[in-house]
Amino acid sequence: SNDNNTIRNQEPVEEKSSVASRYNKAISKPESPTKERKKRESKYAKKSKLRRVTTRSGGSVIKKTGRKTLLENPEDFVNELKVKPTSKLLENLSKAINDNDSKWLEEFINFGGIEMVMTILHQRLLVTQVRGTSKLIQLNCIKVIKMTMNDENGLKYVLEIKDSLGILSLAIGTGNLKAKILVTKILAAICNIPPIELNHKKVLDAMNFYQKTKGERLRFKTLVSSLQLEDDVEYRTNVMSLINAIVN
Repeated sequence: SNDNNTIRNQEPVEEKSSVASRYNKAISKPESPTKERKKRESKYAKKSKLRRVTTRSGGSVIKKTGRKTLLENPEDFVNELKVKPTSKLLENLSKAINDNDSKWLEEFINFGGIEMVMTILHQRLLVTQVRGTSKLIQLNCIKVIKMTMNDENGLKYVLEIKDSLGILSLAIGTGNLKAKILVTKILAAICNIPPIELNHKKVLDAMNFYQKTKGERLRFKTLVSSLQLEDDVEYRTNVMSLINAIVN
């Protein structure tokens, strides 16, 4: 409409470097002004002891038993994700992305780590019977993706992954309230970062992905209906913010 065009024409042009900061402002809770974030060397202990085991074919593999080893490098996390993507591993990965610099995240991305996390999340969100452990894995996958999107290059990379926002949107149809709270907040924030027209379309495409994957008769039906089904104030606020961002 003419009104919408007028509003968009009045929006100030933002520098590329401010895109991630605007997303971060929308997605993050305010912190105490006296609290400064410190970069720490990431050392996340995983109890394991390595021993060589002979296989039936005559070869040998390394297995783990009891001593502590440390996950520090991006490649270490990727290798562990290939073996067994536990909720604790994903939690530690989220902390590692937060505690390290952009170079660490870039290496993790280059090793295919984000696509791997997205695949794990997609698989878990397609499961109908979700137990406590699976809920934690869903939530921690989303936290890893959110933490990646806090970085400007990470945000750009996630948005370029095919159906990335659509996969995230699948959380809306689950019983995982914490995951739903986080995803609706992310999607609402994406609608409002430049280039707004492009990112607004990406969120609409995500809802189309949800509709097609879940066989939803009317687009947004699950999202709107959830306002009546969920009593959580934060979730309801996020849903209203998302609906307003989509409509406007």
